[in-house]
Amino acid sequence: MFSVFCKLLTAVAIMLATVANGWAQNRDAPSDDSWQSPPRFTEALDKIARQQRLNVIAQYFTLVDTEISSRRTALRTMQTVDEVASMYGCNLARVGSILVLYTPVASNPDRYFEEARVLNVFGDLAWKDGVLEFRSKKGEDGTVKLTISASDIPLKRLCQRFEAQTGWKVVLGTEVQDTRIFTRLQSVSPGELVEAISVLLGAQVEVKMTLSEEARDKHRRMIEQSAQSDLFARDKKSDELLPELLALLTPEEMERFKRGEMVDIPLSRLPTEVQDKALQYVNFVIDRSSLKPDESLFRYRDRLRELEVILHLPSVIEGRWFAPNIGITVRDPEGVLNHF
Repeated sequence: MFSVFCKLLTAVAIMLATVANGWAQNRDAPSDDSWQSPPRFTEALDKIARQQRLNVIAQYFTLVDTEISSRRTALRTMQTVDEVASMYGCNLARVGSILVLYTPVASNPDRYFEEARVLNVFGDLAWKDGVLEFRSKKGEDGTVKLTISASDIPLKRLCQRFEAQTGWKVVLGTEVQDTRIFTRLQSVSPGELVEAISVLLGAQVEVKMTLSEEARDKHRRMIEQSAQSDLFARDKKSDELLPELLALLTPEEMERFKRGEMVDIPLSRLPTEVQDKALQYVNFVIDRSSLKPDESLFRYRDRLRELEVILHLPSVIEGRWFAPNIGITVRDPEGVLNHF
């Protein structure tokens, strides 16, 4: 009987030791959340974005991320960005592949005031925990994709890196430069990010495009080379003559011209002074044409006043083709029409 009792006691001791050891292991093991204290707003968003592979950008405030409240504790159980947005009173919008969480000023003015106070009192110290990882990759087709991870940084810092990496310059108003940003983005376009920021701020977007220095140099050289060509010279002379011809049009002809229709003006209709300028233009074009010196019109170039010369004002031909220069038709002494 005594031996049975000893065996029973030994079994109970082993069972208690096993339970105690298991309890100790469970106590020391990290939870599924791996959070030892209530998670921060940014930590919760980051976890959801990583797990669900979401692109997220959010505006938030210092106290939102540091306050100790039941809301922070509740973040442990949240599974979607919608839940986080609802708890913190954020608006949620989608721009392309990016989810945008933002808080309108009117809905929480106290938060904006508190944030401004923190920045005024602590200056750069307010960003001491700031993290920014920014990568850009240009594809074979020339398009750029961005991968960004940022938290506790001012919007101006994100935009500075954005400009350095992409060449896109975002000019921020002073009232939004220090907007506190969280973002996790994977393979988004620069345009998506700019649009998401505009939604985040409720801001107006102005786009100003300029050529790069390399492109400007190339464009400048192209213009300089073109300036030496006969076509460029004809363009210039046509542009100089056109205003004087337009001044001679009747109201009906002017309406037709504005509609892109062809308007013809005989050389004989022009006043002497304008006629002289028109002849200079005609001679210039003939001299640079494919006519040979022995052809009849070339031989009569100094007697153009005696020939039938028609000037055709710039027009749209058949609704598709543009004739941007003053055209010329000359009937030579043999009755042949020559078009330039």
